[in-house]
Amino acid sequence: MDRRPLVLTWLLPLCAASCAPPVAGTSQPGGTHLVISNGGSIATVTGTLIALPGHTLKIGFFHDPQNADCSLQGDQHIVFNVLAQPQFGKLSVEPYVMGFPDYAGNTLLFKCDTGRIPATEVTYLAPQGFSGVDQVSYSIYFPNGHELIANTTIDVQQP
Repeated sequence: MDRRPLVLTWLLPLCAASCAPPVAGTSQPGGTHLVISNGGSIATVTGTLIALPGHTLKIGFFHDPQNADCSLQGDQHIVFNVLAQPQFGKLSVEPYVMGFPDYAGNTLLFKCDTGRIPATEVTYLAPQGFSGVDQVSYSIYFPNGHELIANTTIDVQQP
């Protein structure tokens, strides 16, 4: 099994451009929690996002692994699975969306943020008039044998 570290910086939720700041797409204090188990091959991320009814919230942009020269690692692809659909809103999973990765500035792959690559984009849409808490859960299997399980609580608030 490949023992390279699992990079989690780009896996944290982001707000889509249509969200209205400052509340939409922000993590609540202490809302993101990371648990590593099984010798580091399984990571669980638990967090809370804030959304507005009728506005799309970008939960994640999950792309295939990249090499140090920013090329994709051959035909190795992630596998994305929804474990639990939201009860009130709509979860959309769009594979093969072209977009820019968002590596942390202190990583070797930060220079790759300037090129568009295919990925699976995950968004959430709360119905108009709804306010309350919704939840979604998903897993991502990486070609190197790592798995990420994400449990996300979405706090839908009226503007």
